[in-house]
Amino acid sequence: MLRLDKVIKPWKESAALNDHINLYGFWNETTFLTKSGDVGMVLSISGVDYESLDRSEQEYAVKRLEAALKAFGPGFHVYQYLFKTCVVGTMMLQVLPPDNSFGDLAKFLIGWLLLPAPSGNPGDYDNQPITLGTVLDFQTQMKDSDFWKGFPDAALVVTKNQFVPTLKTLQQNQDEPLAVIPPWPGSSFSYVPGGAPPVTGKPLKVMEGNSPMDGDNAAFVEYCHHLIVGALSEIGLFIQSAPGESRYDRAKSMKWSEIWNQMFAQL
Repeated sequence: MLRLDKVIKPWKESAALNDHINLYGFWNETTFLTKSGDVGMVLSISGVDYESLDRSEQEYAVKRLEAALKAFGPGFHVYQYLFKTCVVGTMMLQVLPPDNSFGDLAKFLIGWLLLPAPSGNPGDYDNQPITLGTVLDFQTQMKDSDFWKGFPDAALVVTKNQFVPTLKTLQQNQDEPLAVIPPWPGSSFSYVPGGAPPVTGKPLKVMEGNSPMDGDNAAFVEYCHHLIVGALSEIGLFIQSAPGESRYDRAKSMKWSEIWNQMFAQL
């Protein structure tokens, strides 16, 4: 059993800074003075990317750190605080179509599910009727875990074949709606930590279903999964609210273009 008191003990004992250092003031931007006349300094260094180093390179990095610490004589007390960070990347898409926006992604994923085989011309689908019965049947099938078998790999392939992401600079005072999504499959980002060489993010391996997958791809797949489920539910409500004698008539339908016009009408 996990003892929460042990988990939060370090936090309870951490207290305020002045419980550990009798701070008096600062000598300059990097050096501080204590009331007892001691001088202190906080140093920050960037860690090495040990996951990309072989054993000999790791040992070399350790020896360099040991040699650096030996530079401090017996009059120094050196305390190390190690932080291993995990960066969660996100991207933003314009919500309203066109231009490969979030709306296009949603239409593509739902169309992949509801529409007949591609004809080669997306305009041919505008008058395609989507019945309430079709939506309800898919919602029932989605409750079975077997429905989603093969979806992760297939979703990555079809979105890669359909879309090519490009980066745009946000304009000042831009107020159009934007949707936050996980990083697009295959994309990467870098950052420069305090004057050190740039560091490129590397995805961690996670389990998607019963198969290992890069964390960014798994996040994107799960996002697509929930986007399909959520959008399909909204489409069902639109069709139920359409004119007709019964709200639950399985034969009630809406045209494909009408569904998406209504979906984005309030934005």
